[in-house]
Amino acid sequence: MEPQRIKLDTQFGTVYLKGKLDRVDERILDGRRYIVVLDYKTGDYRLPRKDISKVCSMSNRRDIKKAIGSFQLPLYIYLFCESKKISPSIVQASFYSLREIKEEFLFGQGDSQKLLEIYLTAARKIVSEIMCPDSDFVRDDSDEYYCRFCPFFGLCKR
Repeated sequence: MEPQRIKLDTQFGTVYLKGKLDRVDERILDGRRYIVVLDYKTGDYRLPRKDISKVCSMSNRRDIKKAIGSFQLPLYIYLFCESKKISPSIVQASFYSLREIKEEFLFGQGDSQKLLEIYLTAARKIVSEIMCPDSDFVRDDSDEYYCRFCPFFGLCKR
């Protein structure tokens, strides 16, 4: 698919996110028609956490990160639904490991529309914290894995 762009409104303004989906399928799962957004993985990956009900009450990005793990698939669902003008209730997402030849679904049997809104609320909180003019941006030192691929490595001098 061609790269898509979506907007995410926050209390400090609008940010635009861009992504390119690996694959989108139409499937029948448990007797219902779904659209499945697939993200192929060649190496290790972290499936976002499924029990995220307390995320909306969290106030800072470190706590949200611990609770969620990854925003990639939820934001891909949002990107796809917004670009195609369809309801998230018929969209699922999965990581497909090319190394292990296995597929793991993001939401399982959960209500994808409700769960997606929780992810989006958390994403808005994180972006708002980053954009807040009254607080200094502080890098996240909790996981060195991300620093290896960070395009701003030279700026933070880690």
